[in-house]
Amino acid sequence: MPLKPRITAWVGPMYSEKTEEAKRQWRVATAIPGLEVVYLKPKLDTRYGDPRIVRSHADPDDFDPKIPVTLVEKAGDVWEVGKQADVLILDEGQMLPPSIARVLLRLYMERGVRVNYFGLDLTWQGRYWATTSEVITLPETKVFKEKGLCALCHGNSRWSQKLRNGIPVHIFDPQATTFEVGEQELYRALCWDCWFKTTPGAQQALDQGLIGSVDPETYWGEPPK
Repeated sequence: MPLKPRITAWVGPMYSEKTEEAKRQWRVATAIPGLEVVYLKPKLDTRYGDPRIVRSHADPDDFDPKIPVTLVEKAGDVWEVGKQADVLILDEGQMLPPSIARVLLRLYMERGVRVNYFGLDLTWQGRYWATTSEVITLPETKVFKEKGLCALCHGNSRWSQKLRNGIPVHIFDPQATTFEVGEQELYRALCWDCWFKTTPGAQQALDQGLIGSVDPETYWGEPPK
């Protein structure tokens, strides 16, 4: 029997075990006989060489090669795969264009799909990823804001900081891109206090009203609304 349709989003900073929860949702759904379960990832996720690798920072040496990952690039890909599914799991969703949000809503409302979205909510500059911002504001969406461990004070992290040679990058550095695939050598998760105190340009960004706004660079070629 199909599961009750819903849209659920797990969002938060890097290293907050979102992928671990995605794997758990996959295991739960695939344990139910007769369900068509799809696990989607963006082709841009090349952190481990092969985008099909599903690995969590809860245990980086534990990745499950049995998960049949389907790679997607655009909203049409998500629709074509998702319309055949009972359960859709989309990991690293912030790497896809914001138009996937409307596709996820269609899959839920028209096809009765149980949609599970996982993605970063804030960029390292403290602005919202456009796609995650669109998904968490969809009607009927239940949102879980995940927390990690602050790399400096070991409190709850909600922010990501970009590093260059171990040094925090200035928010207004013209050579720093919003999106750059990488791991601990490029990013670390921090609480608000540590992020604000150690990120160059944070006060200036706050004064300009940029923190908490949607980053136009994350529309991935789609014009901002």
